[in-house]
Amino acid sequence: PRGSRGRPPHLESGGHPPGAPRASPEKLFEAALADLKAERLEGAENKLRDYLAVRADHGEAFHLLGLAVYQMGRIEEAAELIARAARLDAANAACHSNLGVALNVLGRPQEGEAACRRALEIDADNAEAQNNLGVALNLQGRLEEAGRSFRWAIEQNPAYAEAHINLGNVLRRQNKTAEAADSYRRASEIAPANATAWTNLGAARRELGEFEQALAHCRRAVELAPQSAEARNNLGNVQMSLGDLAAAEDDFRRAIELKPGNLEARVNLGGVLFVLDRLGDAEAAYRQALEADPGSATACNSLGVTLLAASRLDEAAAAFRRALELDPALAEAWYNLAQSGPGVLNEGDVAAIEGRLKEDGLAGADRIALHFALGETHDCQGAAAPAFAHFQAGNQLRQAELAGRGHVFDGAVFDARIDEIIAAWPADRLTRGEGEGSPSELPVFIVGMPRSGTTLVEQIAASHGEVFGAGELDRIAPLAAKAGPANAGDYLERLGALGGGAARAVDKTPLNFLHLGPIALMFPKARLVHCRRDPLDVCLSCYFQNFVTPHPWSTDLADLGRYFRAYERLMDHWRQVLAGRMLEVDYADVVGGLEGSARRIVEYLGLPWDDACLGFHESGRPVKSAANWQVRRPLYASSLGRWRAYEEWLGPLIKSLQENRAAVASDPWRIHTTL
Repeated sequence: PRGSRGRPPHLESGGHPPGAPRASPEKLFEAALADLKAERLEGAENKLRDYLAVRADHGEAFHLLGLAVYQMGRIEEAAELIARAARLDAANAACHSNLGVALNVLGRPQEGEAACRRALEIDADNAEAQNNLGVALNLQGRLEEAGRSFRWAIEQNPAYAEAHINLGNVLRRQNKTAEAADSYRRASEIAPANATAWTNLGAARRELGEFEQALAHCRRAVELAPQSAEARNNLGNVQMSLGDLAAAEDDFRRAIELKPGNLEARVNLGGVLFVLDRLGDAEAAYRQALEADPGSATACNSLGVTLLAASRLDEAAAAFRRALELDPALAEAWYNLAQSGPGVLNEGDVAAIEGRLKEDGLAGADRIALHFALGETHDCQGAAAPAFAHFQAGNQLRQAELAGRGHVFDGAVFDARIDEIIAAWPADRLTRGEGEGSPSELPVFIVGMPRSGTTLVEQIAASHGEVFGAGELDRIAPLAAKAGPANAGDYLERLGALGGGAARAVDKTPLNFLHLGPIALMFPKARLVHCRRDPLDVCLSCYFQNFVTPHPWSTDLADLGRYFRAYERLMDHWRQVLAGRMLEVDYADVVGGLEGSARRIVEYLGLPWDDACLGFHESGRPVKSAANWQVRRPLYASSLGRWRAYEEWLGPLIKSLQENRAAVASDPWRIHTTL
């Protein structure tokens, strides 16, 4: 049975007008069946109630009445009616199977499991009962068992689209996203008009990074089910991934209109507002979600992230703790709490997390977050051995999880990509007269390895009264393949709208180091700032970070070394191509001499000095990167040479850096003697 969960007004029984002759019970039952098949649900209900008034022991009539009221959204009543049918007609497998469906929807999956197993005792070949059993097991988190049930149902009926969809749902929960996409694709082939198959396929392909295909699938789902809040919400997620934030906001708001109780859409709306730097609106969206569902740990956790970005650290920590009160198993909240400042997790918190890690059946993403939370805590306490053990465990799990979503680092492939970029951008390309780029001096691009100090440099610059820090816009990569002056307009319009009249606006997307040639061609007057940090410190910091963005190279020490040297080889090339246009800022120099470094940055930006740049940690501006709490306090030197505490475990990284070092023509780093 299917149907809305909304409860319509109660329908009175009685299916014939006053004074009209009453039909025989047999004809009344036949008419009720006809109404039910034609989805004339009110008529079916009325006729079945009249029939049961004279045939009160007819189990199938109670069963059909239960199906009718289920489809009208009265789930609890449906469960009661179908349960009565099962008692009266105990050998009817369909009754028990459909009772399982209703109980699953009511959030009673253990009872749903029992009902479905009873159905299978009666009819061992019942694919529907096996599918419904899989749903009950999935709701209980018993994913392996659920997967077996769905596969068994598919073996019995290969054209069972719903079982293919449900199997895809389990595979996604197991981080087997590519396999999940195959299941959804098969369902869409079997049932091309099934909107759920299309929207779930779109969601899976979005997770795989196949955004254009995901967009087409989600749009198809909306065409098939324009009133589906779930389809509209998934479309919003894809629009957000593609960077069309205005469209994403519209989709999330439409999903909320269609289903005001749709908590996921409300949380997603807060997310897109957060990305748009409308932190006040994002906070309001999350608080509205909590008004609608005060018990939502997810909304509370998301509110904490927003408060953290707004520098309200104590409020953020309180929100994370409230989320954990609501759901002690919410691993993401544990991780966020650990990230909100040194020493935030106490001994009781550590014990609780360690206890969770010992549990069987813990989802991979949750286990990853908990390992990183403990790694962060032990690192802050100076306990290197347990810290590294947890970071290593988290990275090993994260590497497998990313691989399941199609994100695998191949060093040879990445080296070849760097070779292609270097070949495409010879030293004289920018002087060939390929057309004039934008004359705007608005853009400032801060690039470098993640965790190299890009957030710190942005904070210093953005504390200036004439500079706006736009954060990580991540909008250059799509333009890089078709770099040319004509492609600068939309980007500048977006940057200008964010900057609100500022003389300079900073795009701090670290991996834009891959696109410095196209950037220089499109924006010849843009300022380019390259942040550098000790190779071992920056690689270790990446290894200790549970990035939101898929960075599979960060999950393995040897891969990190290879990635770093490829990055430095490309930066060595850009120094030649850009011929002095780029300012390079060493993290150690900033820590060792803030004012001198800050003045150098401001001078390069072509602006008068502003003393506010020295008080960057007091600016209160949003910071949404992993360096959040670090830039809320004055500079500290403890991050310099941090790798030494972990040297005994860094052999694979050191070896990889040594093996790839010869590829760099002119190494500007003060390389350690250990290398």
